[in-house]
Amino acid sequence: MQPETRTLWVSFLIVAMTLGCQATGTVEDDDVGSDDDVGDDDTADDDTATDDDTGGDDDSAPPSNFALSFHEEENRALTEETTAVDLGEEFTVEFWFQRTGEMQSYLMDSRRAYALNDGNWAIYQVDSEMVSLTFFFVSEEGDKKLRGPDINDLGMGWHHLAIVCTGVGAYMYIDGMLEAYEEAAPIVWDLPAPLAVGHRHEGYPGGLEGGILDEVRLSTVARYNAAFAPEPVLQADGDTALLWHLDEGVGDVATDEVIGLDLALAGVQWVEAER
Repeated sequence: MQPETRTLWVSFLIVAMTLGCQATGTVEDDDVGSDDDVGDDDTADDDTATDDDTGGDDDSAPPSNFALSFHEEENRALTEETTAVDLGEEFTVEFWFQRTGEMQSYLMDSRRAYALNDGNWAIYQVDSEMVSLTFFFVSEEGDKKLRGPDINDLGMGWHHLAIVCTGVGAYMYIDGMLEAYEEAAPIVWDLPAPLAVGHRHEGYPGGLEGGILDEVRLSTVARYNAAFAPEPVLQADGDTALLWHLDEGVGDVATDEVIGLDLALAGVQWVEAER
């Protein structure tokens, strides 16, 4: 090959390679416009929902799992009075909770205002007789208390609580393990009544302190009769009366998945909840 021909051929290759790199756009990001570069850190939001543009998305989907944090006595989460809390002779009340400090006061209360000892039930961590996680309920035999462990002896991570009533007794499961049993006749229902989450419906002590609640499910069946592995996210089925995932993340209302019953929120904080 003649020298002149060789020079022209090399020049052609250089030009072709340069044009090819510019055409593919796969070598390096130029940080401008709306290109689709592989190393994509443009200041404009340009291509997919998983890029890391500072002017658009942030390399991940927004949080989808939230919970309610209770930290002061004035915190409130309350439904209107409803007959939906009538769960029959056999039922299950369950939810996830996490301590953020010394946890005390009411986790849940379904008793009717001005008639706290006439029927229904409550779950709390305060008692003048014994400091323990307690399920109070009114049975056909009178007032009953199912006592579990001191909630503040549990670790700071997430825990699952299930109260199971069978019509002849009440059971308390923590993290899928049976912790307490109390023989009792069926519960007495006093309706219509509200459901208070994270506080006592009436009287002192009131709001829950030092705790986060999530995934509240009330069922019209005794779901558990032996040790079990709690589901991180509870699901609705034909036996579910009420279910709050508490994943709204904003606002002052949380809505139940089954019949659309609202929890009106006051003072509580939305927090991310990953388990």
